[in-house]
Amino acid sequence: MFNQLRFLNRNAFAPILLLMLLLCRQAGAQSGNTVTFSADMNAVLDRVRDKMQIGLRGSLPPLSWQASIPMEDKNRDGIYSATVSFPNAAENAILEYKFIYDDITWELEGANRVLILGDRPQQSVYGHWNEPAPLSPAALPGLRADKLQADLAIAQKAFRELHPGLYRYNTKAQADSLFEACRLKFQSSLSYPEAYLGFSELAAGISCGHTYANFFNQPGFIKQGIFQQPDKLPFTFRIIEGRILVEYNASEDERIGKGCELTAANGIPVQDILPRLARLVPADGGNFAKRMSRLEVSGAGEFEDFDIFFPLLYPPPGGRYELEMRNLESGEQFRSQVAAMSREVRAERIRKRCGLPEPTYDNLWEFTILDSQSAYLRLGHFQTWKMSADWKEFLKNAFETLESKNISHLIIDIRGNEGGNDEVILELSRFLAVRPMSAPPMRSLTRYTTLPSALEPYLSSWDNSFKDLSRRARQVENGYYEMKNAGEQRLPGNRNAYRGKVYLLVGPSNSSATFYMAMIWKGNGLATLIGQPTGGSRQGLNGGQIAFLRLPNSGIELDIPLIGTFPEKPQPAGGIEPDINAPPSVEDFLKGIDSELEAAKALIRG
Repeated sequence: MFNQLRFLNRNAFAPILLLMLLLCRQAGAQSGNTVTFSADMNAVLDRVRDKMQIGLRGSLPPLSWQASIPMEDKNRDGIYSATVSFPNAAENAILEYKFIYDDITWELEGANRVLILGDRPQQSVYGHWNEPAPLSPAALPGLRADKLQADLAIAQKAFRELHPGLYRYNTKAQADSLFEACRLKFQSSLSYPEAYLGFSELAAGISCGHTYANFFNQPGFIKQGIFQQPDKLPFTFRIIEGRILVEYNASEDERIGKGCELTAANGIPVQDILPRLARLVPADGGNFAKRMSRLEVSGAGEFEDFDIFFPLLYPPPGGRYELEMRNLESGEQFRSQVAAMSREVRAERIRKRCGLPEPTYDNLWEFTILDSQSAYLRLGHFQTWKMSADWKEFLKNAFETLESKNISHLIIDIRGNEGGNDEVILELSRFLAVRPMSAPPMRSLTRYTTLPSALEPYLSSWDNSFKDLSRRARQVENGYYEMKNAGEQRLPGNRNAYRGKVYLLVGPSNSSATFYMAMIWKGNGLATLIGQPTGGSRQGLNGGQIAFLRLPNSGIELDIPLIGTFPEKPQPAGGIEPDINAPPSVEDFLKGIDSELEAAKALIRG
């Protein structure tokens, strides 16, 4: 009897012991992570006004970007520390943080430090002011299938209920197949690069030039851990006639240079690489030329599509690419193993080797008198908020010079310019349009009037007006709402405007504001269009206000345009056709001839 009782008691206590063990583990998990942050401030201590205001800010509570957690220098050695507990941090939470002093001076302009909290209950991190540790893709945690599926469900709901152009180029069945293909990819755990590729291909499949996993809007850990790796091809290039032609070389192989064609990389022919990459690049409708233009690498700016997607699909083994090249002048074919590198290293080497100035947003605008009768005005972008110069004053001075020198022909070059500030078009028209101009009548449609509450936690924009459109839109057919006061648009004329002949150089990059500029100027006879068909689509664009969809589990961001323009009369697909076709050729590129510009000059001479 006694033995039987002992047996029963032992079995009775077993569930209790198991429960206690589980509770202890759960308590340990809930206790979160404790991190000691240390910052060596010696390099900037002489600039600090108040040593008590050296602190820490970050993305996860109790840190925030609005207020600092103080750091102390107990040993008076210039190294400041703070210990912070993150009791509610999720599994493999990713913390972005920065050091700050005097509550106004931040380190690392445009970037953050990154820490994976992981499953370690305690850890320490040490850094020097303005010197972040590099972040490798391998350091990023994996993403579980259930988390990815949950993010995909949110993205699918957002696209279906908000995107005005979801069914512009896809039937409902085709759109459903895009989401289903993504769902199948997300049936197993993936790395962050794999997940980013999955969402990028989904967005590109919608065939909208404003819908993509925007490089500039991703969290810092994706920018650092994926985009900014030393895995880029070591040269810049143009894509002409479907061929990759080297422009500037930064590699150690001096045989590579202008006049060389890349025919294969890591054994993969370029004819296979470019179509695969094009499936990840945003463009309106089937505008393949637009996708190719986005895949060119100029080295300017912070990100470019090829530099991001190519290494993700075709990573360099051991940090090196095996390239198959052809010298187009001699006909020689050769192989070259070159080290991959970061955009920054490549740009710096090219500048030193070729004596090129560092590209800035200001020097992408250029005005030059070509001869006694013609001038050249290059507007490489409309992102005027990134310029230090007064862009309106720049244009005013240019047109005053045209008048004072009696220049009768003006070439305006917007090739490579996707758009930006629509006000540039209005300002240019003020200098150029003697008579009022009108844009083709378009309907501005949206898919909602009040933001669905289930999506609101994940959406933001530059202002909150997008959350309630009920006073600005009225219900029309097929589940759309039409924006009020959006009919025909007219641009005022100016009797004192420039009266010379205007030639507008256009190409496949012109896909947003510059697409509309080409359409309006051609339709009103303001300029002769020369070059290649534009990007965009005459069937209308999606744009207006953009919603930024931040997926909660991966942190990946998707841009979703909220207003679509639809022509009142049926239009063909494709961009705006130039009046004079002058596509670049391989032969002209090798000779250093600008085909489109030379066509404009020939027209002026003729």
